[in-house]
Amino acid sequence: MFQSGKLIKTSELSTESVDDVVNGLKERNFTGYAAFTVKTNQGIEDSSVAFINGEVKGAFFECFKTKEKLAGENAFSKITQCVNPQGVYDVVSLSGEQITMAIAVRPESQVTETIQNKQLENPASEDEILKKYGLASLAQRG
Repeated sequence: MFQSGKLIKTSELSTESVDDVVNGLKERNFTGYAAFTVKTNQGIEDSSVAFINGEVKGAFFECFKTKEKLAGENAFSKITQCVNPQGVYDVVSLSGEQITMAIAVRPESQVTETIQNKQLENPASEDEILKKYGLASLAQRG
């Protein structure tokens, strides 16, 4: 989806989660994109998230095994749900104009500010998470 730019970082996701990477780029007001290649129980997945001045502007997701392809808000939601993946990511710097142009060519890739903030918030408490997975008794011990 995106053209070549300046490679800023290549790293493994073993020390960082997808959310860590996305949140870090938001905090640094990054302009460019992060490309993820991960192995999950669904197979190999490729995805990318585009930023302009730290705001998520676009996203793509593809799973090779299931042939699932998503763009925009659905892709961003899927990407941010990736928990403990094995994989790598690249961070590539592009200009805001280059990101805008890429999204203009593929408007379905656009992500609204509302969805990006909703996805990255973690409204569930630790107790709610434990209850969800049938581990409520652990919450009472704390």
